[in-house]
Formats: sequence, C-alpha cells, structure tokens
Amino acid sequence: ICAFNFTKGELRLKAANSAVGTGSIDMAVLYDGPDVRVGLNPVFVREGLEAMTAKRCRFMFQGPRNAGIMKEILTAADGSEVVSDRFIYAVLPIILPKEPQAEE
Repeated sequence: ICAFNFTKGELRLKAANSAVGTGSIDMAVLYDGPDVRVGLNPVFVREGLEAMTAKRCRFMFQGPRNAGIMKEILTAADGSEVVSDRFIYAVLPIILPKEPQAEE
C-alpha cells in the first residue's frame, strides 16, 4: 500500500510492505488544493506511468475515495504544455487506515 499525501506544493509518498518495511519520499509538485491523503496501489501507478510516452503527467482526483485519472502533459513545438486526452489512465483508490495522531 502506498499513501499519497498531497499538500500545497508537495507530495509525500509513504509505502509499507510487511516483507520489506516502510519508507517515504518527498517531492515538489504543482498542487494548490486542500491537504488530502489518497491510498493507491503503487504497482498500478507505476504501470500507468510506464505506459505513457511523455515524461510528465497530471493526476486528477476528487478525493481519497474516488477514482483518479492520469493524463500525459505534452510539450508543443513552441514550448507550451498541454494536457493530452490521447492517454487516459484510471487509478482506483485503496481505503487507508487512519494515521495515528501525533501526541502533544
């Protein structure tokens, strides 16, 4: 299971596997919505990314319990970028257990 934690300008991926352990990574993203935590199967996300021809994508979702979609971001000859409809990949969420609250 992999938790995608979106906050303004950042994505933190947290993964857990009973055989391997846990880990996390942070990356800068173009996100300006409310904080949201979405559970996704990392294998399915990887397969979608590998099927794309573009190096960038847009992940669109409407909350942690709704399916999201990934679309390629293409660069035109003039350098502008456009979200393409030629590749659409659906990603179904996984219901995550609640995260323990930090004690104060």
